[in-house]
Amino acid sequence: MFLSDLESGYRFDSELYQKQYVILNKFAETHECTTFSKEAAVVSKGIFNINSSCYSEEGIPFVRISNIDKMLVSMDEIVCIPTKEHIKHSKTKLTKGDIILSKTGGPAAAFVDLLECNVSQDTVAVKLKSNSKIKPEYTVVYLNCVYGLTQMRKRFTGNVQMHLNLDDCKNNVIIPVMAPLFQKRVSELFHEALKLQKKSTEAFSMCNKLLVEALGFSEKDIVGLNTTEKSFLNSFEKSKRLDAEFYLPKYDILYSLIKKSNKNVKTIRSLATFNSRGKQPVYSNTGMLQVINSKHILENSLDYNNFEKTNSDVWDSSPTARVFNGDILTYTTGANIGRTAIYLGSEKAIASNHVNILRTKEKHPIYIAVVLNSFIGRLQTEKLCGGSAQQELYPSQIDEFIIPFVEEKYQISISNSYVEAVQYKEKSRKLFDALVHSVELAIEKNEEMALEWLDSIVSCLEV
Repeated sequence: MFLSDLESGYRFDSELYQKQYVILNKFAETHECTTFSKEAAVVSKGIFNINSSCYSEEGIPFVRISNIDKMLVSMDEIVCIPTKEHIKHSKTKLTKGDIILSKTGGPAAAFVDLLECNVSQDTVAVKLKSNSKIKPEYTVVYLNCVYGLTQMRKRFTGNVQMHLNLDDCKNNVIIPVMAPLFQKRVSELFHEALKLQKKSTEAFSMCNKLLVEALGFSEKDIVGLNTTEKSFLNSFEKSKRLDAEFYLPKYDILYSLIKKSNKNVKTIRSLATFNSRGKQPVYSNTGMLQVINSKHILENSLDYNNFEKTNSDVWDSSPTARVFNGDILTYTTGANIGRTAIYLGSEKAIASNHVNILRTKEKHPIYIAVVLNSFIGRLQTEKLCGGSAQQELYPSQIDEFIIPFVEEKYQISISNSYVEAVQYKEKSRKLFDALVHSVELAIEKNEEMALEWLDSIVSCLEV
């Protein structure tokens, strides 16, 4: 490579000039391309001087890097900031249709589907001009394809922690300007995928709505004092627990409401045919056996598309870690302890050692999983879990959980709604993946071929 081939700036590291990056630059020489400096009205780092003490459950959604989840803003564990802070930092105020980029760690880009939000210092707020040549939906899809990720990745610098230089973000991230017809189709289908995701969210919400309706009470009914008095002989002798949390009145109220409103109440111990933690395998990039660990247990379902892999022989050597269709999986260690989802896959899989596997003899295991993941299960997790440095939920503690069995028609409706939610979610994911591949195909071949392929996928998905 000659000195004349070096890009502008002061970088001489080989990373910037690997073959794949050079090829992408050559591609840009034969296609119309642009940059955010030409297309965006705002490209700005997020709020720097904001304290976590400002975070609240109400106010303006505040997007942090942990909320950027593949092309979208995840609402899981999102925090809010006061309106006055939002107004104070109006430069990074974003609305529906804007874009958020990752500034630290690694490349990522998300479409803003919120009416209004603000962003943290580890992100970059992007607001395109009204006359921009690139649509925001297309831009986000491009930045999540192999070429867009490469463009951002090559601009991340640093030793201890990689970060995206704002000037590079504005001027050196190359964005191909595809034909308006292609961008329009990508944009239309992007919103179809969003609709499918919203239908999934609504179906998950319906599960909880039906559960509350069938039970006859909700979490709001579980109110009481934060202190209580318990007899040492009647309490400690039975539970062997001295921690105050275990004896809070809200748990007594929960049990009372469950038993009062439901005649059929069972313990996990009485309905389980298997209740045990999985086993930690050695991960392998070339392995064929799926591994479900705690990070794959999401707020309502499993992250089927990002399971780890291990060697196939682990299936034979770890029989107690095997996961089958209909098994109920619970997050047992750390921050999201108690999260529960059911495995609806058909492929062989095992669970890691921080995931509990529950197998039951009941007719509707999905219903049990929904109950365990609801406020009924979460409150029992709070009461029964142990640990000092880190919270743990063991199989013996899960054995003590009680499950109220509502009328079977509700169990069936809840199970059907859950399956529907998972199906909508999977269809949405497939459509987003198809959009990403279509942009790659447009770059590698041409836009006409990409549109033809995309339409064939859409037809199969019945969107």
